[in-house]
Amino acid sequence: MYPEGVEILIVDHDAARRRLAETILRNEGFPVTAVSEGLAALRAIARQDFALVIAAIALPGMLDGTTTMRRARMRRPRLKVLMIAEPTQPPRWRGRDGDDAVVAPFERWELLGCVFELLQRDTAFEAIDLARRCRSVAHAS
Repeated sequence: MYPEGVEILIVDHDAARRRLAETILRNEGFPVTAVSEGLAALRAIARQDFALVIAAIALPGMLDGTTTMRRARMRRPRLKVLMIAEPTQPPRWRGRDGDDAVVAPFERWELLGCVFELLQRDTAFEAIDLARRCRSVAHAS
């Protein structure tokens, strides 16, 4: 189903959304670490090798989600990243800050679909049109 020993880091300032993602992933058997801000995420990434990071784009403060992931990939270039976009602010990327995106509020199947897909990819820097691949109800209709 998924590789053994795959640990996932969740970085989200929204406590309810962070707990939801953590619960969904733990129920699937993934070991999960959850933090609420960018600096804590960078500390965790320095201590541990995560297979995937799920990060909110709109983290408050100087280290928003894209800046945090840019810095994380400086330390771990092969790190796979799933970004969580706010429904009022669809994701717009410049460069390779994330591998895929899901728009909040997300359904269990959306999150798991993105996670399983990213974990199966061979490289973190696969060329992707993220705006086209963004999972949202607005784009699906």
